[in-house]
Amino acid sequence: MSEELASLTGAALRRARRRQGLTLQAVWARSGGRFKPSAVGGYERGERSISLERFVALANLYGVAADELLGEILAHMSPMGRSPVIIDLNALAALGEEDERVSGDARAVGEFVHAIRAQRGDYLTSVVSLRAGDVEALSRSLGVPSETLLRRFRAALDAKSMDAPPPN
Repeated sequence: MSEELASLTGAALRRARRRQGLTLQAVWARSGGRFKPSAVGGYERGERSISLERFVALANLYGVAADELLGEILAHMSPMGRSPVIIDLNALAALGEEDERVSGDARAVGEFVHAIRAQRGDYLTSVVSLRAGDVEALSRSLGVPSETLLRRFRAALDAKSMDAPPPN
């Protein structure tokens, strides 16, 4: 996973740099010499490890939020866990009542979704959008892969969200 992470991080950094129309030399100049072209090239090829501090500094230099760039990387590593989904709390409750095998997990998913609603202050609807990373966090807390979790609760999920591609 380390090589994959280094490769995906490098590719994301390269895309961010190119979106700004920057060459490696321009990064060196814009950073006041902090980022040598050879170092940035090494990061981009996945040949060189990058510290969190330098990752954030490069993201800022490229005019992109570091968490967005990291989200892009994570979406490529685990697309199913990073795709946003829409969940219907009424359908989730019904699913938990109908199927004893998913009852406990349905309760845990419901609690997770209610916590998200509380954070957002959104109590006006029974349909909630789980954002990128929410499904991954939930699947880890339940100890099941994202794909299994999504398959298990398909009846409570909006069909369009199941087919949504991961963010670029």
